Amino acid sequence: MLRMYLYLILAASVSALATDMIVPALPILQTAFNTDYSTIQLTISGFLVIYAASQLVSGFVGDKFGKLRVLTLSFAIFLAGSILCFMAENLMMLLSGRVLQAVGAGAGPVLSKAIAKETFPPLKLKRALSDISSASAVVPLIAPLAGAVILGHLSWNVIFLVMALFSVLTMLLSPRALAHHDRVATSSTGGFITPAFIHGTLLVSLILSSLFCYISLSPAIFMQQLGLSTMNYSLLFSASVLFFIIGNQAAKFEQFINPWVLFLLNALSVAPFILGSHSLILCIVGAMVFNFSLGAYYPTANFIALQIKGNKTGVAASLTGFIQTASAGTISFFAVKLTDTGIGFDRTLGVSSLSLAILSLLVVTSMKVTQWKTGKKRK
Repeated sequence: MLRMYLYLILAASVSALATDMIVPALPILQTAFNTDYSTIQLTISGFLVIYAASQLVSGFVGDKFGKLRVLTLSFAIFLAGSILCFMAENLMMLLSGRVLQAVGAGAGPVLSKAIAKETFPPLKLKRALSDISSASAVVPLIAPLAGAVILGHLSWNVIFLVMALFSVLTMLLSPRALAHHDRVATSSTGGFITPAFIHGTLLVSLILSSLFCYISLSPAIFMQQLGLSTMNYSLLFSASVLFFIIGNQAAKFEQFINPWVLFLLNALSVAPFILGSHSLILCIVGAMVFNFSLGAYYPTANFIALQIKGNKTGVAASLTGFIQTASAGTISFFAVKLTDTGIGFDRTLGVSSLSLAILSLLVVTSMKVTQWKTGKKRK
């Protein structure tokens, strides 16, 4: 059981490793390849768009050819991409390697959920998913720190060597077969999409988009504008992830989780960035509240997105994964492109996140109205 937990944790964490570990290296990569910030940011936003497409395909392919087999193949592709990035001598090689990494990473988060559903009985599934989610969140917590340590002593390309070793370890932990629990599957004669699935998918997409705007813009804000060193920024980024994890854990206390309060708090947290504050303390406090408020509703939004008709959970997870990742990659890329017009990195983050928080409030309102109408009809 422990081996299965470790395997699912690593499989679910590969995308976080691939994105968060290179965040401290973005300014260094910009200098190394003599390009502008928006172009080098394609290593994150471009990765996310391709990763989203890979997520969409992996659910269908995994059901047809076997989830373990597809996961093993996907990590082999991720390994090849990591080696190509490690050997990159120009920007085209680096971006090509990131494409392969994105293709290989897509199956991990989607198929790990499907494997957990098939492996654990219903009463243990929710707890297992919670434990796996919490444990896999440690990767984005330590990844930027590990990246900064590497940058402090070695070349940037060693980061990709670590990613290659991560994929090898995951493949070594892969079980030979799945131990399916006995469960009667229910099917649906119609489509599986429900209003809850739509609202949940929109919410996780808006939350992830806001997070990746922060991931993409925060290095420039805190290192270039506020003068933090690579190591200090990495510590700050890890603290941001820690507050997101604390928010995840707070989500267990449903009586304290009010979506209107959380998204209003999220909107207020970006005030220092909108105002262009030069106070490092205010910006740090804003960043911590920002990540906590998003983390506190993210598990609930994912749970809502899984409220479907029938037993097509894998397909639903693929669709939700694709939509949220494509949204995050596209929105964060255009947010960074806005800075080319002369808008500061801080104000771009503030305005983008405020807009996403307002949209989230509108979705929550629509969801509550739909639930009220449904309840009224049943009465």
